[in-house]
Amino acid sequence: MLLILSTCFTHLFGQLTVSGASHGSVNSNYTLTTSSPPHYIVDAGTNKYRYSYQQQDFHHFFYIVRINNKWTLLTDSYYTDFGGGVWYYALNIDQNTSTDIDPPCTGIFDSYSGVYPNSQLIGVDNIIMTGATCIVQPVTSMASIISPFGISLPQMTTTQINAQANPTAGTVVWNSTLACLYVFNGTTWVCNN
Repeated sequence: MLLILSTCFTHLFGQLTVSGASHGSVNSNYTLTTSSPPHYIVDAGTNKYRYSYQQQDFHHFFYIVRINNKWTLLTDSYYTDFGGGVWYYALNIDQNTSTDIDPPCTGIFDSYSGVYPNSQLIGVDNIIMTGATCIVQPVTSMASIISPFGISLPQMTTTQINAQANPTAGTVVWNSTLACLYVFNGTTWVCNN
């Protein structure tokens, strides 16, 4: 009876569904696992998620793990014919650092070409993870994020914006309440769509 309940809880609470990754094979259902990707050293004390599938002689393993305080979606693939071969590379790496034991429910992840060993940054993915174990981050972000593909402005509610004492003319933020670019013109905040 205990084993059955344990299995039910693992399947209910230990599963994440990923969407939004530009690598289509990353978008799938992951299950909590005790195994680690063999070619990476993951941060201790964190949960690891994995899914796998086999396509003819190719075995594909996809992981969600934290490496050096960055949540990473990666793959380990190998084939069994003709002496075997192994590919392993990171596909998406979170732009933010984390000390949480589970990955964020939403995040801006750098996307890599997935060509080992010279994987190159090719873009940015807004990845969404759904499940009982992902960590809900605050809706607002007070930091600007600069990447090779653009600038993410601070995201604040109208209340947070209006609480600023003496903002500088030309200050620009994303107003998450009104869903618009908010600019301080020296006198008042103006919503620009």
